[in-house]
Amino acid sequence: MLLTLVYSTFVTLGDIWAKFRGNSFFHRTISTVSLPYFIVDSAGSSKEYIVHHLAAALMMVGGSFSTCDLSTPVITYHMLCSLEYSTIFLNLYRMKRAKIYKYLFVATFLYFRTYRFSRWYFYEPWRSEVELICTDHIVYNNDVCNSIFIYGLFTINTLNVFWTTIILKKLVGHYLAVGWLIYYIFTNNSHIGTSLGSRLVTLGI
Repeated sequence: MLLTLVYSTFVTLGDIWAKFRGNSFFHRTISTVSLPYFIVDSAGSSKEYIVHHLAAALMMVGGSFSTCDLSTPVITYHMLCSLEYSTIFLNLYRMKRAKIYKYLFVATFLYFRTYRFSRWYFYEPWRSEVELICTDHIVYNNDVCNSIFIYGLFTINTLNVFWTTIILKKLVGHYLAVGWLIYYIFTNNSHIGTSLGSRLVTLGI
């Protein structure tokens, strides 16, 4: 719990620092630190957390060993880092049991993971940025690197929706949570079916 709090705080402050500096140089440091963290934190975790950590760890290798230009912001790195913002309040709530941390966790989770990440995933052209990350990659070949980010981002977004449904079920009840899930699928219907498929076509899969 303490390790997760320290890590999420480090990622959050590092991401804010990178945004302030107007580049992504520190995101490489975050990727390098994140890789061993996800391996260590997977021990004893639930199945969905292990899947999350595996997808994240593979993408962190992508970030650590990319040769892309970091002198300008890489939005994909920022969006992945922003997922850790809410984790700070989750761990503070688990440690202190103060309701203010619970409310802050729910608010930041719903905004950064449910709304902001999903909107970016479905509606922003992140595919071209992933191609830049994967070009001349030190560890992965181009196809493997692209596949890792395509499957990885799909997995992260799917887990975010899964966890959002659980949170809403606790807050507003089963039926309203299911109602939200139906609404989410309906409003993103034209993108859910093509977001993964269209990108896999470009890989010849």
